[in-house]
Amino acid sequence: MDAMVAGSVVNAVAMPNFSGACSQILGCVRVTAGGTVGQPYAEKRTGVSTFPVVQIVSGNIADTSVYRIYWTNEVAQSSIVPVLGC
Repeated sequence: MDAMVAGSVVNAVAMPNFSGACSQILGCVRVTAGGTVGQPYAEKRTGVSTFPVVQIVSGNIADTSVYRIYWTNEVAQSSIVPVLGC
C-alpha cells in the first residue's frame, strides 16, 4: 500500500486485501519526517465511504510526515475450521 501523509485519507479507492470486517491494523511506521512530528496512529474510519477507509492521525496537527500502514487479516488458523468471509 502507498505511503501517506498524516491527517490525510489513505485510500481514494478500495485497497486490495483490506477489509473492514477482518483486517486488523498493526501500526504505522514513519517513512519521511516532516513538519512537527507527533505521536501517530492508524485507524479505520467508518461511514465515510462504501469501502474501508484508513487514516493516520497524529498527536500534532503540524505533522506532515509520511507514514506507511501495516495490517493483517484475521482468518482461521486451521484447515479444519472454515474460513469466514471478510
